[in-house]
Formats: sequence, structure tokens, C-alpha cells
Amino acid sequence: MALTALEIARATTDGKPLKLPDGNGLYLYVTKTTKSWRTDYRIAGRRGTIVHGQYPATMLAQARERNREAKLALASGIDPATQKRLEKLALNASFGDTFEATAKHWYDSKESLRSKPWREAHSLYLRRDLNPAIGNVPLAQIDARVLLNVLGNRPA
Repeated sequence: MALTALEIARATTDGKPLKLPDGNGLYLYVTKTTKSWRTDYRIAGRRGTIVHGQYPATMLAQARERNREAKLALASGIDPATQKRLEKLALNASFGDTFEATAKHWYDSKESLRSKPWREAHSLYLRRDLNPAIGNVPLAQIDARVLLNVLGNRPA
């Protein structure tokens, strides 16, 4: 039986993880602190789980679409979790090779999952301390000595 928006919003657990099935292998995995959309599968005799995203950032319709895409990949003999990892690596390689571009990508990927104090502190640290010193430096040129130099010379 398909989940409803009300069931999803009200889903809680007292500590033990809970799986609420939606259909076609998709389920809402509920823990004390998070809710995530998942699909379990088997390919080449191995069990796998793919996480489609966390609720509420990923809504039911998006999770169903991602589940459908994962099922299509499985039908073609492709491991959806491996495919997702490869797509993530390709995306990471495409956003630039400077420290500032990498740091921005990292910050943007964490921003919606973190608290306001975390966002403010990390944004300030990047803008004030790191980007002015090494923002335009290619990642290949940044090593431990460069980082220690930057971190040792930051304002108190």
C-alpha cells in the first residue's frame, strides 16, 4: 500500500529503525533523527541498498522517480549504487580544480543538512581565512605545508 504525505510526516520511532514500505521496493527508513528513502536489491548474488535521499529534502514523488530509475538500471544489469557513486565522482570532477571551487561545492552539498550556526561558522571560515589565502590555488598544488602555513597565519 502506498504511503501518504500524512503518514510520512507523522512517522516516528522510539529508537529501533523502522521501514515503511511504499511499493515497488521503495521504503521510508525512519530512525530517531532522520527519514530516508531507500530501495534494497540483489545483483549478481550480492545484496545492496541505494539511498534516494532524505525526507523532507527529497519528497515522495522524487523518491518514486529515483526508485523507478534504479529499477531500470537493475533491469539492464547495472548496479544502481555503483552508478550513483560514478555519477557523483563525475560531478565532483566537473566543478573546477581550485580550492575555492572545491570548497564551495563541499559547502553547498552540506548546507541544507546543517544548522544555521554551522552554516555561518563554516561560511565565515572559508570567506575570511581560507579563500583569500588559497582560493585561487589549484588543488594539485595544495599540500600539508601550504595548509599548515595558512592555518598558522590566520587572525585570532
